[in-house]
Amino acid sequence: MGTEEYRRPPDVSDRVPGLLDAVMRVGRGPELSQVLREVVVAAAALTGAGYGALGIVGDGRRLAQFLPVGMADELVAALGPVRGEDS
Repeated sequence: MGTEEYRRPPDVSDRVPGLLDAVMRVGRGPELSQVLREVVVAAAALTGAGYGALGIVGDGRRLAQFLPVGMADELVAALGPVRGEDS
């Protein structure tokens, strides 16, 4: 690695409990869509993002499902047909 020293971001250790909590919630989720939504919620929270989303690719390499979290309906609508819809 040369003379560069690896430096861990200072707040990583503060995020570990949140990551572990997210893993535990995912393991308890009965519905796949709810589990995936929890993953998006946890990822947004752990990164400090105001919103997040997960796209699930289906048949024909088109988005079959889009799971936005913390996004205004207007923003989601502005993205266009994201649920594999033809428009």
